[in-house]
Amino acid sequence: MVKLKGPQFAGTAAGSFGDILTYSDNHRRKSARKKTKPRVTRTAKQNGIRRMMTFLSKQWAVLSQADWQTWSTPAEETSVANYHAFISYNMKRWRNWNPPTQQWPADETQPAPTVLKPWRFIQWHALKLQISAVGDATTWGYLMHQDPNSLFVPAFGNLFGIQPNRIAQAEFPYYAPINPPFTHVKIRPFGFTGVWGNIPNPLFVPVS
Repeated sequence: MVKLKGPQFAGTAAGSFGDILTYSDNHRRKSARKKTKPRVTRTAKQNGIRRMMTFLSKQWAVLSQADWQTWSTPAEETSVANYHAFISYNMKRWRNWNPPTQQWPADETQPAPTVLKPWRFIQWHALKLQISAVGDATTWGYLMHQDPNSLFVPAFGNLFGIQPNRIAQAEFPYYAPINPPFTHVKIRPFGFTGVWGNIPNPLFVPVS
């Protein structure tokens, strides 16, 4: 970093000059340094955490009033809003690879949702799934995993999407990029109370 004693192009220069220099002024001194580009490196777990955060943020808006009320207790204990208690509690569960719950606290003794092996077809190198759920009323959402190996174990590293269940529709499409020349897709449902569902046999998807 170079300290500036006099003006260079402007006495109050700040910001970057092309892709070469970055000027700064912290009110005590002016300086110039080589421009650097920030490195945004997200691990597989970080990506998985972001996907769940997005899912939960959208789902909070459609929860029932009764569901919202259950979060008053943890919210009061930590002096936060019900929404923040909902996010914090479920993200702690998710980091330990446990599914979220709509009501506080999670109740893993409730019936587990079940999903049948989905159908699919290819459209523009994307996967369209038709998911048929059994015990549809207990299903909150689905985790989508893909890997070239059919024996893979669902994990943060192969998670490519989280899809909310549509109660009124036993079947619905899901679009996602897939990797040629083929991939295997596993779908795992989770229920409203924080309970895992089954993992059916993977769906083999050839990509032309």
